[in-house]
Amino acid sequence: NTIGEGAYADDVKRVHEALKRLRPPIVVLEVCRFRCTWYAVQEFGLAGLREVKESRSLEDFERRFCALLRRASRQERTTDEPVEDTFRVEGSRRAEIQAVSHYLQLEPEATVWLVDRDARRNQPRVEAWASAMGAVSSATGLETPPLLVAGSGFTPVTQTAAMRSPGNNTLRTRVVAEEREEYMAGELHRRLQQHGGTCGTVVFLLGATQLQGLIRRWFEPPAPQRMLELDDDFGLGTLQSPDIFEIELRTQVSWRAVLETFEAYQKSPYIGDCEVAVALEAL
Repeated sequence: NTIGEGAYADDVKRVHEALKRLRPPIVVLEVCRFRCTWYAVQEFGLAGLREVKESRSLEDFERRFCALLRRASRQERTTDEPVEDTFRVEGSRRAEIQAVSHYLQLEPEATVWLVDRDARRNQPRVEAWASAMGAVSSATGLETPPLLVAGSGFTPVTQTAAMRSPGNNTLRTRVVAEEREEYMAGELHRRLQQHGGTCGTVVFLLGATQLQGLIRRWFEPPAPQRMLELDDDFGLGTLQSPDIFEIELRTQVSWRAVLETFEAYQKSPYIGDCEVAVALEAL
């Protein structure tokens, strides 16, 4: 249900009710570790950020992130009374994680898996595919849809850009949808195999736009080599969109780390005055 006023709030409430009814020991999220780090600093400040940044592996990050969500829920309580089984939707995309946070508070043995590809892989792969499309067009003489390019030079693949340009829509479909669907199917298979089929009910909170593709790929998951290919940024890791630049800079835990991060991205042609300002604020 993604149509009409209040549609998103209805979706989140439906998630909340499903978790209450099914009580799964594992909740799988269509989100990556990188974006959860951003959530941590926004919701819990520098202390919460430091806690999850110390993680040595994805599984360690998931354990620390779950503990952070549970602690936040408990800190909101001012008495020792039992937790009320209620949930209020606040209207932001973060409400999904807030619903999971509430569930984790009610179910202390439950945990979270993060199966999405690192968000920092998307824009480099978009730029690589954009270059490939241009090369094919030049070599064959066939026309390809023109691409909408931002002022700083990067190729946006937001919903707005996809609606304005068929070429950008092609890239969005290939990288943001199809590749991620394939990656998530492979990662979820890997995690289930690790547990040998003994993990009980698993609930995957997945956007409707990815559902059909993931079901199709579920029966032919990518091989390990293909998973490595899907996680490759083709050496274009500095070619990031502005939102990723900002997350990278604002999720560092020291001024030295901010400066080192900015220096690493400084050779990117997409760096502009806005990114410089964000780096100064992050310091």
